[in-house]
Amino acid sequence: MLNAPGRTRRSFIIAAVTAAGCLAGVAAAQPEPYRIPPELATLLSEGDARVVVIGDSISTNFGGEVNGANHTPWTVGIHRRWRPRAWRGIYAPVGIGVPSGYTTMRGVGASFYGNPDAAERVVPMRIEEAWPDGHRGFATEPAAMITFDNLAIFSTQTPRFEFRIYPDGLIAGSAASGAVLASDSLIARHIVYSPAYETDLNIDLELVRIGGSRLFIADAVRVPIGHAGWTTVDFDLAPLRAAGFDPATQALAARPRVATEPTNDTLYYSDGMLFLASDQPGMLVASIAEGGWRNDDHLRRLGTGRGYSNEGLASKLRALGFADPGSTPVIVIATGTNIGLNEGNGPQTTIVYRQNVEAIAARVRAAIDEIGGAEPYLLLVGMYSWGFAPDNFVATRAGHLADIAAADPRAGFVSLPALLGDRGGTFDSDWYFRQPEAIGITPLVNGVITLDDASDFPSSGQIWITDGVNQWYASYGLRIGNELRSVVGSPPTLPAGVRILSNLVPDLHLSLAGADAAAQAVWDAIEASLPVCIADWDASGGVDGDDIGAFFADWQRGEADADSSGGTDGDDIAFFFERWQAGC
Repeated sequence: MLNAPGRTRRSFIIAAVTAAGCLAGVAAAQPEPYRIPPELATLLSEGDARVVVIGDSISTNFGGEVNGANHTPWTVGIHRRWRPRAWRGIYAPVGIGVPSGYTTMRGVGASFYGNPDAAERVVPMRIEEAWPDGHRGFATEPAAMITFDNLAIFSTQTPRFEFRIYPDGLIAGSAASGAVLASDSLIARHIVYSPAYETDLNIDLELVRIGGSRLFIADAVRVPIGHAGWTTVDFDLAPLRAAGFDPATQALAARPRVATEPTNDTLYYSDGMLFLASDQPGMLVASIAEGGWRNDDHLRRLGTGRGYSNEGLASKLRALGFADPGSTPVIVIATGTNIGLNEGNGPQTTIVYRQNVEAIAARVRAAIDEIGGAEPYLLLVGMYSWGFAPDNFVATRAGHLADIAAADPRAGFVSLPALLGDRGGTFDSDWYFRQPEAIGITPLVNGVITLDDASDFPSSGQIWITDGVNQWYASYGLRIGNELRSVVGSPPTLPAGVRILSNLVPDLHLSLAGADAAAQAVWDAIEASLPVCIADWDASGGVDGDDIGAFFADWQRGEADADSSGGTDGDDIAFFFERWQAGC
């Protein structure tokens, strides 16, 4: 280990591991909190990365209303908390089950707005969904289908939906969306699928300042035909500035329209909109995830129910830019609480879990290779705890992921349980969406304890109690106001000040704070894994003469093993000056 000072953000990781240490004596052996190859950390921090998150409801592309009315996928936290050198784009997918007039205010800064009529419907992620040209399994996210089968009723110029992007600090905006929206080379890339028999389908784009008037209509673009799969049509949004649009303070709505007179069988599917900073290499994050999905669902290619075809996966990744020249894909596998067939054995995770994760990685790698993408990296995320400590199940899942990464030089690993702790421990109950927790303000006497606020607790149920050292599962027969009565299962007396969590009705999805915490922990692990610049010995962020003085002060104390030889000698001086002259 080099003695050069580390990056400042590393302190979060150290503090989190220290805080989680109080659980180490009772939990199953955790793997190391993280291990990320420096090349992968550099790519995510500074490179042209295309990140696909494979998961379930914890990792979807949509959700996370800013008013806290819904659980928040950790991908929202990624867009809010990760700080790469640049953002390449923001993906606004089609929302599923969105009622008329409702906007999915995603914290990533982009959203889908549905205004459906009989010409539009949302297509779910199901293999058996039969599309008119005979293909199935193309929906790796919910898609919108637009059809005109009664031209006497449906106007071609009426937008059926719109995609929105927000500046940082406004409603659902994020640093990521703000950076993309402010780009001088902003492009709206509509991801579409038009059956191979379709002819002469043209789409234009109405641009509207949210809360204001129309800005302009982007020129019509012909949808490519004669192929099966997702394709893209790009709209240049450069005229926005000339139309008086201010990307620092205003949000933008893009409304696709059929621009040419349709026939009675005119049809196309939309899989969302990519807002791209086209001249700016950087990070783009998207998910292939849906609530309730398990690892084996992501392996299903044929049949019925959950899953998607190989063609659908490959063409979606191509449309998202995973084969862009100069870019490098990163596959993030972050499946959460849904347990696949034979993946669990009591409190342990079986080898089947590991095999399924490896198979998912192989499947996505094959799709990227098929579209001509660069060799991808793999980042495995051991998702957060949903059981009380000791949460052996998530610990063993994390252990399997660590083993996969250890055998693959292009794979990294992060354990959120190791960094953030277990439910009821250092994983804050506020990080869950709707996790009732309270403090006992009176001692337990005759089965009755008074809490500071029990309003979110059910009328009766199970509870988990800790005094900071010991823990108990218990139950109560009745709640009246802030009193829990007929408490059984705990010691007959408990002092005031114990923590009590409801174990009956919590939603163990993440809150906005939880999504931020999970994403921040992973980003801090990425930053802590960046290569250390030997020449910047005083960690000032630059290379100058002060580094020489700092180096020799450490060298005289025998603390300057610059060449990692295991000792301090003259070779360290030569190595340091070589790097100093090179600037790193």
